[in-house]
Order: sequence, then C-alpha cells, then structure tokens
Amino acid sequence: MSETQTSDASDGDISPQIDLEAFRRRYLAHAARQLPGRTNRELSALAREHLELGVVRPDGETLIRSHDMDGDTSAIDIVTPDAPFLVDSIRAEFDRAGQPVSRLLHPQIVASRDADGRIEMVYDLDDNVEVPKGAIIEAWMHIESDRLEPADAERLIASLRRVLNDVHLAAADAPAMYALIRELADRLTDDPGEFDREASVEAGDLLRWLADGNFLILGHAAYSAADLAGAGPGISHSQASGVLRGDTQVSPLEVLPAFRSGAPPAQYLQVVRVDDRLFGVGDLASGAQADYRAVQQ
Repeated sequence: MSETQTSDASDGDISPQIDLEAFRRRYLAHAARQLPGRTNRELSALAREHLELGVVRPDGETLIRSHDMDGDTSAIDIVTPDAPFLVDSIRAEFDRAGQPVSRLLHPQIVASRDADGRIEMVYDLDDNVEVPKGAIIEAWMHIESDRLEPADAERLIASLRRVLNDVHLAAADAPAMYALIRELADRLTDDPGEFDREASVEAGDLLRWLADGNFLILGHAAYSAADLAGAGPGISHSQASGVLRGDTQVSPLEVLPAFRSGAPPAQYLQVVRVDDRLFGVGDLASGAQADYRAVQQ
C-alpha cells in the first residue's frame, strides 16, 4: 500500500464533538448508486477510514492517499475544498494515466475546522443550502480503479495534486478573470485606436459572448510588447491569474508567433487553437483542446 499526505488520526483522535452518524449519512448519501453492492459494514468502514484521513486538513491543503481494496482494486481517497470541475478533472487524469475510474464516490461535506485544520463539527446539511458561518464545503472523494503498483500510485497522486491545484486556482480567480474579459471588451469598443472600429466592435462582442458562460477560462497573463519582443523561452508572467500563477507554464511566443520577430499583431484579438497537452493545461474538465485568446492593449 502506498500513501501520501495522510493524517495520523486514529479513533481516539476524532473529536467527540463530531457527529459520526451525521458524517456517515452525508458521506454515504449517494453510495447506493455510486458504490452498488457494498454491505453496510463495508460502507461504514469506508466512511470511518476516510474520516481518519480527513480529520485534520490545514487550510488550503489537499489530502490524498492510495490504498489497495483487494488484490484487483486500488483506491485513492481525497479531501479538498469543493470546487467546480473536480470530478471531470480527476476522471480525465485517471484516463490519461491509463487507469480508468471504475467507481467514484463524491460526497460533499459541510464542516468547520479549528485553526490547526482539525474538524470541529460536521453539519448534517446538503451542500446546496446556505453554509453556516465559519463552515466550508469539502469534497471527499473515494476513487477506485484497477490495482495500482506503488510507483504508479505515487505518480498518479503527484499528477492529481497538480490537477487539483490548477482547479482551485482557476476557480478562485475566475470572477476576476471574467470581469477582465468584459473590461477589455469595453475598452476595445470604446477606443479602437489605430485599429478598424468595426473589427474592434466585433472583437468586443466576441469577448462579451465568451464571458457570458461560453468559455471556461483557466488562466490569464499580461505581457508588454517590449518584454515579448526580447523574451527567451523562460519568460515569466508579469501578471498572472488562474492556472498561470501555479506550476503551469505557457510560452506566449508559442501562441503569438508575430512577437518572435518583434512585430506587433495586426489585430487586437487573436484566437489560437493548440494542443493543450503541449502546455499541460488540459487537466481541467474534459482535457479537450484549449483556445488561447490574446488582446493587444
């Protein structure tokens, strides 16, 4: 069995304040559909073991461990703040590793933790209700696949940790990034400068359409034309949001070829489709191709 980022909790470490029956109900709310054929004893043991993993989770951290269910099946357990696209992103990473998910339990637990990250209370609430003050919604995921060799499990855990970090960065910065898209659209429309007004208005309309839920924005970075003209392959992001303030690196010279010669682009808005695997940003959601949109200011 291989494990990483596990807690050292035992039965005695679980606070008596925690309503174990409430946790069990919330954790197993969808188990009949997501883990069919399990006995009550098996499900209760699963819930208890996962609680022991997640009883202490420092703020902002993700807990991940792998363990063998039997000779044919391995499982990875995760405790992380809830966010959009977690399940799709994790499934995509399992597929990329050649380990398709066979079963996935995805309870969302409303809990409060103390300053050290120890659970103080589990609320017997659905995740779609108003969250009590001081509480957060956490994703507690139990994912099963064909048995993993220890080295494969370690590699998969490292990949999942990167993916989850990207998900959280993109989700945290999404409101500001969508607001920036709308701001850029207004600036293009109001002041096209040396560029064609009709084309600028069309570009602004496209940006607004993208910001109205038609484009999943993962990251944003800003560069000056001077920086790009003289940049080498190791250019750093001067202003970065979403996945681009994490470990993901995208060279703007790959998606804005005009800058390689120092020449500015002929349009305000450039749309470039590339294979996301070149840049490692296909971990979110479906893992499909990524579009890169550039706006000259």
